[in-house]
Amino acid sequence: MIENNELFRILEIPNEVESQLIDYGNSREEQIPNAVINKIINPGEWDEGIKELQELLGDDPNGFKILWELLNIIKNYSYEEYVKRKIPNDIFIATMKFCTRFLHEHYQIYQFYKFVWAWWFPRQISLNEYRIGALEYEFVNAGEREIAVHIPSDADLRKWSVSQSIKGFHEFRKKYYPEWEEIWNCKRAS
Repeated sequence: MIENNELFRILEIPNEVESQLIDYGNSREEQIPNAVINKIINPGEWDEGIKELQELLGDDPNGFKILWELLNIIKNYSYEEYVKRKIPNDIFIATMKFCTRFLHEHYQIYQFYKFVWAWWFPRQISLNEYRIGALEYEFVNAGEREIAVHIPSDADLRKWSVSQSIKGFHEFRKKYYPEWEEIWNCKRAS
């Protein structure tokens, strides 16, 4: 199991944000119901889960309460799933640094930290989206299985980097999601 402080450190959460997260965690009184957590980790209920979580947390002007709660789900669920599935820690870190990237981007634009991407974060939390090298890959199970490719704002889009990312994802998918291999081969043959 990973502790909050260790998670904040490996995700390189900015010190200013980390101290506010720690303050919130220490003063937190509300326990988030498992029903809400289950919605956040269930792709069909992401939006509802995030909405219910926001309602429970109330006033959260910088998004740090919801960020703490989502990081807590990562600590208690996502990290354990990565360990159980033997997915490498570097993929866990690269994937979950989604939140760090957007904290920094908000700071660069507005000169203060704010987390406004809670609505997207369940993709990573629920182990449906992974960052492999330059790109992010989302397993979409809506009717037909699809793999959505996302381009992170800090992606290295040079040909070699993208090629390595795609190659790395194929190896990742084959090892950790072999049930998706057949789908890939069928779609590619079409």
